[in-house]
This record gives sequence, structure tokens and C-alpha cells, in this order.
Amino acid sequence: MKPALDSRPSQKLTMTPQWQQAVRLLRMSASELSEQLRYARATNPLLEIKEASEPEWECRADEMPEEMPVVMLERIEDNLNAIDSESGAVAVEVDEIDIVQLQFDQLSDPDKSLWDDPQNYAPVDQRRASLNSVANFNDLSAQHIIPEQPSTLRQALGAQAVFLFDEVDDRRIAHHIIQNINDAGYLDVPMEDIEQTLNLDSAVGMHDIKRVLGGLQSLEPVGVAARDAKECLRLQLAAKDKSLAGYHAAHDIIERHLALLANKDYAMLRKALGVSEQELGFAVALIQQLNPHPGYSIGHLAVGYIVPDIIVEKKGGHWCASLNPNAMPTLSINRDYQTLINQNPGGEFSSMKEQLQQARRLISNLEKRHQTILSVAEEIIERQQDFFHSGAGKIRPLTLNDIAEPLGIHESTVSIATAGKYLSTPQGNFELEYFFGPQITGVNGDAISATSIQAEIQRIVQNESPAKPVSDEKICALLAKKNYQVGKRVLAKYRQQMNIPPSAKRKSF
Repeated sequence: MKPALDSRPSQKLTMTPQWQQAVRLLRMSASELSEQLRYARATNPLLEIKEASEPEWECRADEMPEEMPVVMLERIEDNLNAIDSESGAVAVEVDEIDIVQLQFDQLSDPDKSLWDDPQNYAPVDQRRASLNSVANFNDLSAQHIIPEQPSTLRQALGAQAVFLFDEVDDRRIAHHIIQNINDAGYLDVPMEDIEQTLNLDSAVGMHDIKRVLGGLQSLEPVGVAARDAKECLRLQLAAKDKSLAGYHAAHDIIERHLALLANKDYAMLRKALGVSEQELGFAVALIQQLNPHPGYSIGHLAVGYIVPDIIVEKKGGHWCASLNPNAMPTLSINRDYQTLINQNPGGEFSSMKEQLQQARRLISNLEKRHQTILSVAEEIIERQQDFFHSGAGKIRPLTLNDIAEPLGIHESTVSIATAGKYLSTPQGNFELEYFFGPQITGVNGDAISATSIQAEIQRIVQNESPAKPVSDEKICALLAKKNYQVGKRVLAKYRQQMNIPPSAKRKSF
């Protein structure tokens, strides 16, 4: 065969830039959309964003009032009244002074004055008196600075550690150890690694590291700087009164039988310890008072907040959906720029025509996104009225096609519109994907949502006796009475998804 050129007509689907942008916006959650719109506003001067929390009125520069608002005048007056007209002293509360916090974890040089000047951490009353004696802000010096309340575990440990160590090497070791303590309060790295790192500058022995670590383990919160859970619990138990009932049995459990306690094998625990049931009960109760993650009691963990896209409310006995205005900022085009572009089509603003078209496309696609999410949410809520009236036990089995077909859209569009989007309801926040899931056939041949089965399992477990939990076989029998035909394997899978342990591990002493 000889090579030859050949042309054949064909059809294929090509996604235009506008279509690609529409899909990209639909995929975004409310928080991601907010960030994207802020970026669009920063790169396109024609765009204006009006957040839902912004006031309705606007005031231009030429419309500013000649007189200051009364509230502003009152604030200035209050501030002026705080100044003593005779001495010029500033009468302010210590907590109101915005000063730089002295942080232990920022000390790259252990010889800094913070270690050597305990007055930096003097009692609050002494520092308050010292501050009140200052006649002028310019007279404020290091001894008047009051460190703020530590906001992280490392800062809290550093603030306490300044009183423990005087030697330079001890300070270096303490600083290095604290930097390797995680948010839960555990030392993250092996002692050998700490020794190797510190020996790069000067010779530090393992006995020195262990001695400094022992000092840090005496700080608050109790149990901090432990290397494993056993050591953490041991430190906390050692801080308690040894005369407490069950103390010695609790010590033996922590040292040798934590696995039995984790499995709630109380019979084996009694046999291994040789104690009475009452003594074991005291020991278990004492261990339950301990905190396996002491570091979390100080500082703040990063929390991800859910911004619901849809608000569900009951109106006239029927549940309805509406867009959450706080999650749907309004975009508009700057009228001044638009007027200049329209009045000077070939002038200096002609280069902004493309930005004007981009702004219009973004506004159009944003409106389509909102309407698509609202339409999908309305269809879901209409089909799940029993769920909103009675709870998860009444949820109906639902597929993507059940929503896509009446709306005249593709299943993939429904999937994108429900991923990462949330409903705000009186019962709490629910992801739209929550209402879709596997379904099984009931005893009577009816289709039943797996979510309703899981809700019933949760109810059974919550109502069981702690001393005698319900077995999987018994749960299956109880589910069958409610037309839920579930085998042991399926039940075990549901339990794992719901983080419910087997009956043997649910038993309480």
C-alpha cells in the first residue's frame, strides 16, 4: 500500500473556555469559590464583589459628611479622657496594650536576655504596677513587656522552661526537644537523633538529654514530652495521690496490660492482676481520667469550617430550599469603567474590552452555578421530605439518575453539583452526597437506603446495655423485624464505616 492523504468529515465535542470555566466553578465548594472570586477581583479591575455581610449603603468621597459621626467622636473623647492631663500618664489596662510577645520557640540564641531576666515573667500584679508607674509610652522598656497568654503548646513549654535551666547546653537541649514535640504533646523524634543533631555544635551526652527531658516532663500539662502512650499515662498517674483506690492496679495495667484494657478484656485483667472486681473498677476509672493527648489542652487546632450552600427551612409544613446569601457573593461590573469603554471604543480603554468580556462570562457562569446547585438541592429535598420530618431512619433510596432525569441534565452534572456542597438544616449540616448511596432489598422486596439501616444500627447500639452489648447476630435479628434484611458481613461493614467496634470492645466495666 502506498501512503496517501485522506480527509474524512467527523464530529466531536469540544469544550469552549466558557464551558470549562462553568464546570470548574461548579466543582468548587463555597470556601473555594470565595477564594477564586477574590483572585478574579484582584486580577480584573472591572469586577466588583459585594459580600452578603456588607451594608447596603455606599458613601463616595464627595459625599462624606462634614461632621464626624457621633460614635467616632465618643470614641476619641473616651481615649482622650484616658490621658491624665496633669502627668501625661496613660491610664490603660494591661490587656489593651498591643506589644510584641516574647516567644520561646523564636529564640535561636539561648543566651538571650529572656533566659537571664526572670522579671519578663514576673507575677502579673508586679508587672501591672510597673506599667502603671510609667508616665509615657516612650518610657516602656523590656521589663514592662508582659508576654501574652501562650497560644501554642511550644510557647507554653518555653514560658515554663525559662525557670528550669541555667546552663547554656541545657537551654539548647530544651529548645531542641520542645521544637520536636507535636501538638498532641509527644516527642516526635528518637533520642539518638537529638543527640546527633546537638553534637554538631558541641559535645552533648545522652545522659544530659535524658536529664533535660525529665525536667520538661515535669511541666504543664502533665504527661507532655512523653515518647509513647505508656510513658504519657505513667507520668500523669505518678502526679496523682498514691493512696487513691485502684492506684497500684492502674499502675500495673499501664506498665504491662494496656492491650487487655484496650480490648476491654476485664476477665483476663482480673486474672492477670489478681484483684477483685471492685478494685479493677477503681483502676479502670482512674485510667479513664488520664489524657492520652495532653498537648491538645493548650493552643488551638486548625479547624475547617463548613459554609453551607443551601438553607433548608420549613414553610407551611413543607421543607424548602434557598441559596445561602453568605456563600453566594454577588458579582457586578464597575459602571465607571464600563462607561469609559463604551464611550471610547477605539481609545486608551480599548485594551480593557477583553477584561470586560471575561467579567461578563464569569458573572454568567456564576449565576448558572448557583441555579444548578439550587435546582439539584430542591429536587433532593422534595424527594426526602420524610427524612427532614422524621430523621435518618426515613431517608429514601436515591440515585443520581433520579435527580438528573427530571431536571434534564446529565448524571455527571448532578455528581459535580453535590460534591462538597452542604445543606444547613435544623438537624445539622448535611453534604448533598449524603442522600445518595447503596440500597438493599428489604424482606418485603422494597428498596431500602443503606443510610436508614445505619441509622437503625446506631439507635440499637446507643440503647444497648453497657454491661451486655448487643451482638451482631442479635442486631441482624432486630433489623429483620423492621424489614431490613442484613447479613453479618454487611453489618460488620456498616459498623466499620460508622466506627462502631464489635460487641466485645463495646463492653464497659
